Amino acid sequence: GKIPLVCGGTDDPGSSTYQKACYTLQENGAWKEDTTATLIRGKQNSISGSVVLKNKLFVPEFVYKDGDNYLNFEMVAPNKKSEKLQPMNKWEQVDSNKQFCIVPWDANTILIIGVKNWRKETFFINMGNQTVTPGPKLMEGRSEQACHEMTVQGESFIIVTGGYGGLGLLKSTEILSK
Repeated sequence: GKIPLVCGGTDDPGSSTYQKACYTLQENGAWKEDTTATLIRGKQNSISGSVVLKNKLFVPEFVYKDGDNYLNFEMVAPNKKSEKLQPMNKWEQVDSNKQFCIVPWDANTILIIGVKNWRKETFFINMGNQTVTPGPKLMEGRSEQACHEMTVQGESFIIVTGGYGGLGLLKSTEILSK
């Protein structure tokens, strides 16, 4: 809907304790804890981006299970109990820092950028049928970048900026046309 919602995080960057709480922004500008919309487990990844599909905030994480990394999502909405999808795909060679970003692509699809450090590959994740397919390649491999969707003169773009590449800090921006 139109209610800003944030979930998870930590108040101590050196801590290994991650919050399950979700907060909604009130009309008076204060954040209020939503005791119904809590995460099933605190997230331990540094994942940026905000994807809302069908009025639910999708919160991604990589889960280590049976010796492999799997991508997992929780879906949360204000005043509703969190839902969890089953780990949906085995991801090989996922870097341990897992610092990537996500953006919405269409009504059912998320674009994930930076799963593997300094790689150019991106991936589409269709949340309807839980499939993963290759997305557009970046010109420069990145990790720890920021990404966001924007519309300019009626055309939608994905902006990917900053982060780190094979030679260090990147001060460049890429624009992917949708």
